[in-house]
Amino acid sequence: MPILRRGVVLALVRHRVVDGNHVYAMGASGELYCLESATGKTVWSFNIYDKFEMRRFFHEEGVSCSPLVDGERLIMLAGIHAFAFDKTNDELIWQSLEEKMNHSTPTFATIDGRRQLLVLTASNLVGHDPESGRELWRHAQRGVNCVTPVVGADNQIFTAASYGFGCQLVKISDDTATQVYMNNALATHHATAMLFDGNLYGFHDRPGIFKCVEFATGEEKWVSRFPGKGKMIIADGQMIIITEYGELVLAKPTPESYSETAKAQVVKGTCYTAPTLAGGKLYVRSDKEMVCIDMKQ
Repeated sequence: MPILRRGVVLALVRHRVVDGNHVYAMGASGELYCLESATGKTVWSFNIYDKFEMRRFFHEEGVSCSPLVDGERLIMLAGIHAFAFDKTNDELIWQSLEEKMNHSTPTFATIDGRRQLLVLTASNLVGHDPESGRELWRHAQRGVNCVTPVVGADNQIFTAASYGFGCQLVKISDDTATQVYMNNALATHHATAMLFDGNLYGFHDRPGIFKCVEFATGEEKWVSRFPGKGKMIIADGQMIIITEYGELVLAKPTPESYSETAKAQVVKGTCYTAPTLAGGKLYVRSDKEMVCIDMKQ
């Protein structure tokens, strides 16, 4: 897995998404940009706190949600609202909710044959109609909510939070959320657990103990102190993990035990960003540098 490129990253923005010829990026202080991907030229930009007259910071980390592209809509969480903008000209399409947002990025799910937007606020898991922003249902979710909801079979959604919360599974039926279980088996901190073949793989609480937990029951399958706290994705039957200290680890997603297949130190500095895989190349970023690794080698 040779390193193809190494360089210093100078990032003015915290979260970004590429969509065709444009990049949408959000900074911690609320600056939202649409840029041409080829040139970096600004198409439009504004400060979301100023535009909607919201108190600038509800927590010291600032805006921590990634922009989400949905057709012609660009969806964002900030302050006390969820927003959908026209991605071509920044016009507001809808605005929903009036409660503190946390750090979670929304996701989509098809529930009872209807596509929904799942928003995890500081105190609730809420289902929305993504076209209108209309609220469909909600379920209480206390804790410092950092990770994205995980959608599994049978219209069930897994959510988790550290700082004494734990995890829960809820089932959605007829726009009603019913709790299936709640326990402390997998209290993820700031890395979303990965669902693979009916099991969740993730880093438990702030120390980052690695666990496998059955999605449907919340039953713990195994616990490991390795590889250390980090972020990961699953691709081609492998867990691709980047630890907080820049070590790349490959491991098998199996409920039997934690099983590493390869590891290497690939980046200096501290890593808080999940690895990105595109075209067979893995991109890893720390607070000091960025690397591109050819995973086909």
